[in-house]
Amino acid sequence: MPFTLWPLIEKGERVPDTWMARFKLYRPDGTVWPAGKNDKGSRKRIKAKTEPKAREEAAKYEAHLIAKFGTEYREKETREREAAERVKAKVPLFGDWTKSWLRYIKPDTKPSSYDSIVSILDIHLLPFLRSVRLDLITNREIAELRVKFHEGGYPDTKGKPVKPTSSQKTINNRLSTLRSSLAHAVKVGDLSAMPCNIEIPPVEPDEAAFYTPDVYGKLCEAALGIGLIEYNAVLLAGNQGMRRNECISLRWSDIDFDKSEVVIRRSVYVKKGERLESTPKGGKIKRLPASRRLMAALKKLHAQRRGDHVLTREGGSPWTPKVFRRTIEKIEKAAGLEVTGRIHVLRHSFCSSLAAKGVAPIVIQALARHANIRTTERYTHLQPGALREGIDALSREGE
Repeated sequence: MPFTLWPLIEKGERVPDTWMARFKLYRPDGTVWPAGKNDKGSRKRIKAKTEPKAREEAAKYEAHLIAKFGTEYREKETREREAAERVKAKVPLFGDWTKSWLRYIKPDTKPSSYDSIVSILDIHLLPFLRSVRLDLITNREIAELRVKFHEGGYPDTKGKPVKPTSSQKTINNRLSTLRSSLAHAVKVGDLSAMPCNIEIPPVEPDEAAFYTPDVYGKLCEAALGIGLIEYNAVLLAGNQGMRRNECISLRWSDIDFDKSEVVIRRSVYVKKGERLESTPKGGKIKRLPASRRLMAALKKLHAQRRGDHVLTREGGSPWTPKVFRRTIEKIEKAAGLEVTGRIHVLRHSFCSSLAAKGVAPIVIQALARHANIRTTERYTHLQPGALREGIDALSREGE
């Protein structure tokens, strides 16, 4: 109703021929007007002998308010329905929205992360949702996407069929991109609410592959046999736990020879020959102690430095991810190991070696710069025989 009307009661008694009316109007933006106490509208006493007469007088007063202030009354339900229709009329298609969303997030997103988002959109989301309005991406569409990811077979950007996947982590990455996109649409007002519930199940980290001390020793020996720079590359990843893109962006100014410390202040992403530098994973610069073995190798390499970067080619230009991978392949071959070109396994070996030596998980987390202790816990199972050695140590106490 446009207004509410009730008999006036004062001190527990009915006031004769007197009624109270509340007038609650709404501005176009949805706020109450006239603004009474607590936004409940305005009230007015009305003198009338009968209720019909009181309603007639109240209607006249409401008309007076509307005429005076130019405010058009809307029932709450009507107002909400009209607001929803206005929102629906301007809800963009997913394909159109993603263009805006990418523009919004690009300034604050690392280049590598941004390219990964674009890839997920182009290959796994846009082919199915491009022409779907954002508010019509329902739980059914999410269920269909999960099925498509499992089955694969749809073409990628080059027309090749996408491989099927049962990896929950891979599926989570794709659906997280969709959820982030829709949440941003709600944030900027292109959606009134999330149209679906996208569940991202937690994934238990896999046990990390690592080199045993013997195998790692063979790699180091083979690397040193090839060259000093190759030896340092292995040590940076295997003795310092640095990630590939942190290694190839490391500069001599990041090495503190007096304190035996390495400052990890940047990571690099190479795209079409262009080096794009940003902060390391986690967004924090870290100053960490370095092993004597690594510092000795760095000092020897520093004596024959060829540029600002630690890992450089003959002409002085810094290594790229491709150069690093091929170098590891060459070292693996020289060590008589399977040629994989995997660099990150050296970082895993760094963590596993610390865990096998009894270093506390929280210390390993700090040295490896893991954001979550659960990542560090992947290494607590560790080397073959490590658990047996622990039990045997207890057994010896009773001998």
